[in-house]
Amino acid sequence: MALIIKTGQIFKEKLSFSSNGLIYKISNVKNNACYYIRPDGKEGFFGSLNDDGTAPWESNWDLISEEGNAELKSVQAINTAGCYCALCRDYASYASPNRPDGKTFICWSCSKGWIPAGL
Repeated sequence: MALIIKTGQIFKEKLSFSSNGLIYKISNVKNNACYYIRPDGKEGFFGSLNDDGTAPWESNWDLISEEGNAELKSVQAINTAGCYCALCRDYASYASPNRPDGKTFICWSCSKGWIPAGL
């Protein structure tokens, strides 16, 4: 059964080679589209919706919560483009915080245990 998209739902991007599991809270649903609040406080386009309120993109996302909680909201509020790895200090220009505190970023290499010598 397809999921009807509603305000307040929290989605996490399914992990794949090209994604890092970002978390978004739906802030508004109108005109066959849904939106989220960007880090700069403005509303951002999240995705198109079918006429019945379901999402053609649903298979790429996991529904985490219908109402949300404080921990997930803090992660959404801090999503930014570009971070320094907390371990090796390499800069990743398209990275966002990916640790439970919503502020820390660990690069893919360090998360796999490939920490450079001398660190």
